Amino acid sequence: MRMAALASMMLSLLVPPTVSAGNVPTSTSATYELIPEAGLVRVTIAISVTSLIPSTTQGNVTTDYFIDNVSFAVKPDGVNFSASTAGGAATVSVQSEGEGFLSTGTVTFPGIFYGQSRSITVVYDIPGGAPRSGNPTRAGMAYANFCAFPVGVYTGDPASYQIVVPSRFTVDQFGGNQLQESTSDGKKVLSSESTPTPSDPGFYGTCIEALDAAAFSEREHISVGGIKVTTQAWPEDPAWSEAVVGTLDDTLNALEERIGPLPATQGAITLREVLGEILVGYIGSFDPELSLARVSEDALDPLVAAHELAHAWFNDTFSEEVWLSEGHAEFLGREVVASELGPCTRPDPAALASVDLSDWTFLPALPTAEDYALVSAQYDTACWVVTEVGQRVGEDAMREIIEAVFSGEIPYLGEPEAETVRGHAATWQDWLDLADERGLLPAGETDLDWLQDLLVEVGVASERGLADRADTRASYHDLLDATDPWHAPTVLRFDMARWEFDEAVEGMEVAAQIDEARDSAVELVPEVAESDTVETAYENAGTPEELAEALTVAETEEAAATEVAAALTAAGIDRNPIELIGLIGEDLDASASAAVEELVAADFDPAIANAEDTVQTAEGAALSGGLRLGGVVVAAGAIGGGAVLVRRRRRRGAETEAADTDTAATEATSTDMAEPAPAETDTSRSDTAQSDSAKSDSGGGSDD
Repeated sequence: MRMAALASMMLSLLVPPTVSAGNVPTSTSATYELIPEAGLVRVTIAISVTSLIPSTTQGNVTTDYFIDNVSFAVKPDGVNFSASTAGGAATVSVQSEGEGFLSTGTVTFPGIFYGQSRSITVVYDIPGGAPRSGNPTRAGMAYANFCAFPVGVYTGDPASYQIVVPSRFTVDQFGGNQLQESTSDGKKVLSSESTPTPSDPGFYGTCIEALDAAAFSEREHISVGGIKVTTQAWPEDPAWSEAVVGTLDDTLNALEERIGPLPATQGAITLREVLGEILVGYIGSFDPELSLARVSEDALDPLVAAHELAHAWFNDTFSEEVWLSEGHAEFLGREVVASELGPCTRPDPAALASVDLSDWTFLPALPTAEDYALVSAQYDTACWVVTEVGQRVGEDAMREIIEAVFSGEIPYLGEPEAETVRGHAATWQDWLDLADERGLLPAGETDLDWLQDLLVEVGVASERGLADRADTRASYHDLLDATDPWHAPTVLRFDMARWEFDEAVEGMEVAAQIDEARDSAVELVPEVAESDTVETAYENAGTPEELAEALTVAETEEAAATEVAAALTAAGIDRNPIELIGLIGEDLDASASAAVEELVAADFDPAIANAEDTVQTAEGAALSGGLRLGGVVVAAGAIGGGAVLVRRRRRRGAETEAADTDTAATEATSTDMAEPAPAETDTSRSDTAQSDSAKSDSGGGSDD
C-alpha cells in the first residue's frame, strides 16, 4: 500500500504514521463464479476502504494523508484483471510471488482522506486448464474443480467469500471451510460467514468438485454376468475416452471371469474421470459405499481403470488388510490388461527392506519424494505376494480362494460343503489359511510353511508368532495322512481355522487314539472297514465332548472286533472227530459271520454276545463230543442185540423178522439217543452206528 501526504502550506518531511487495519479498516467479499460455457471461473472482489488517518499539524504546517491503493492476494493463474470505482478510474497490477504461492494484486484508485471511504470492484478470470496441463483449475461443461478463499487486505479485517455455480451442477466441498448452500437467480450459491482475514488465506478456503452428470461423455458397459459400469469422461478429453473407455468392456468381462460375481453389497459402478490433484498424490480411488471409481485424467494406461474396477471386489468388505485389497487389485489388473509392466516381481532389496505391510502408509497432503517411494514399494510388494500365490495355484484355484474369502468359508475342508467360519472381512490369517489349504496344497506345494515365511519377510507377521501354526499344521496334515480318506473332525477343523492351536493339539491327541482303535479293529476284522459308524462320529464331532464320544465308539468297536476275531478264529480251527461229534447241530461259521455282520452294522452288544457264544461252543466241542460219543456207544449196543435177534428171526420168517427189526430200531433210537440235536441228523448218525454194530454182531454170530 502506498500512502501519500499533502501539506496545506508546505510539504511535511515527517515520517507518516504507520498504516494498519487500525487506521485504514477494510472489508472484502469475493465471489468465484463457474462459467462452464467460457471454460473459466470469474472472480469478483468487492473491497471497501476507509481512511482513519487524521491530519497532523506541526507549527503552522498541517499535513493531510490520503490512501489511493490497497493490495490483496490473487490466484497466480488469473488473467483479464480489471477494476472500477464510483467517481473515478481504478487500475490493477499483479506481482508474482513465485511458483506455488498466491500472487499479489494491487488496485489503485482516487485517494481518500481522513473519514472518507471508497468501494472498489476488482474482476479477473481463472481459465480452466486443459486436461493434463499444469493449471489445476478445471472449468468444463461436465466437470469443474477449483478452490476459493477469502481475499483480505489486512490480517484481522473482515472478509467473506462465496462460490456460485449453475444449478444443474452438483457440488462436493472439501478443504478447510464448509460453506452454506442456497439458491439465487437459478444458481447454487455457497457462502461463508464474514470472518477475520487469516494470516495465510491460501490454507483457509474451500475447494469444490462440481459435476453436471448430463454433460459427461457417458457410456454404459454390461458384463456377460450382468455387472453394470457407467463411464463418465470429460467431453473435452477424447484421449482419455479412447484409452480408458474404449478398452473397458474387455477389462470388465475379464475381471468377472477371473474373480467371480460382484459381492451382493456392491451396486452398479460409476467410473469417472477426475482432476489428478483431487486424489492427493494417487492416480485413482474407489469408494465402495458410493460404488464410485475415480480415475485421474493423467491415467491413460487402462491398467489404472482395471485396478480401480477390481476394487469393486477388493475393498474393506474383502479384507481388513489394505495390502491384501491393493495386492489383489493390482495382481488382477495386470492379469486382465496387456500392460507394459507385466506381472509383479520381487522388489529390489532396498525397497523390500523399507516395507512393513502390516503398517500400511498413505500419502500425506503434501507428499515428498520419500513418501512416494515408500508407498510405491508397498504397492509393488503387496502385488508381488499375491502374484506369487496366483502363479503357483492357477486361475481356478485363485478364484476359489477369493470366493471363499468373500463367503467366510472355513479353510480346512470337511464334507459335504465348506462351513462358514466367520461373518466379517478376512484377516491376513484367514487369507493365509485359505491360500494354503484351498490353493497351494491342492496345487502340489510341498512346503507347508512357504507362504507364511513369505509373509514374515514382508512384515505381515513374525516368525515367532507363526511357530505354533507351523507345528500344529504339520501335525494336522500328518493326521490327515494317517486317517485318509477320512476328513478331520469338525471341532478340530474349526480350532485350526480360529488359530486355537492348543485346543487343536488336544483334539489331535484324541483323534489319534480314535485312528489307532479303528486300525486295530480293521486289522482284527477286515470287514470293519465297510462300516462308517466310527468315521461318521469322528468327522461330525463338533465339540471336544463329541470327539470324546467318538473315541468311545471307536474303542467299543475295537473291543467288539476283538471278540468277533476270536469267534472267527474258533470257527476256523480244524476239528478232531470227537469235536465234530460235539458240534453236531452247531454252525460256527454261520454264527461267527452273523457276529461280523452285527459288528459292521455297529450292533456291538449283539456282536459281542454272538461272538462269545461262538467261542464257548467251540471250546465245549470236545466235551460235548465225548458225551455224545458215550451215548452213541450205549445205543449201539442195544441196537446190535436187537439186530441179532432180528436176523435170527429172519431165519424163522421174513415178515415177522422185518417187523421186529423196524420196531427194535425205532425203540433204540427213541430211548438211547436223547441228545437235543435235530432228529434227522441224529437218526442218520444212529442208523450208521446201528449198522456198524449189526455188522459186528453178525460177525460174532458167525464165529459162534
